[in-house]
Amino acid sequence: MYTYSEPDDILRAHSYTEGEIQPEKAGMIEVRNRFWGALAHSTKVAAVLAGDEHEYYRLRVDQHTPVGVMALDDTNGNHKLDDGRISPNPDFTHAVWQITAGTAGAPYYAREDTPWKPTFLSSQAGYCLFEADDKKISLTYYAVTGQKLDYVENLMANK
Repeated sequence: MYTYSEPDDILRAHSYTEGEIQPEKAGMIEVRNRFWGALAHSTKVAAVLAGDEHEYYRLRVDQHTPVGVMALDDTNGNHKLDDGRISPNPDFTHAVWQITAGTAGAPYYAREDTPWKPTFLSSQAGYCLFEADDKKISLTYYAVTGQKLDYVENLMANK
């Protein structure tokens, strides 16, 4: 998801159009919420895999997860979620797991406080093992020592 230390919608992708570099109309929070909304409308998407957080965590993203909706939360029009309100997005109709596994040995760094809380979090170096059949997808997170740290029998069960 979006790094909460910069909860604004000012950052924009740019496109080269007609000989000029132009900012896109939607900001990062709007694009992120549109992406998650598309995933959350599908009954077939179990999880999104991510990295680069130097930790493992499993977060259930659904219509109750406080992510910030610019149209609701930017009450003064400055493109920032700075009024203290971080609302959930009601468009996230089917839950999707965000599985972040960035624990391949890089040093752990302190986690910033966010309005959403992971279901499970570990800073131990490790790896994810997924097993799938025609009925379910399971996830096991192992430390490099072989210790089982996290397990979900069926990632699709929360659809």
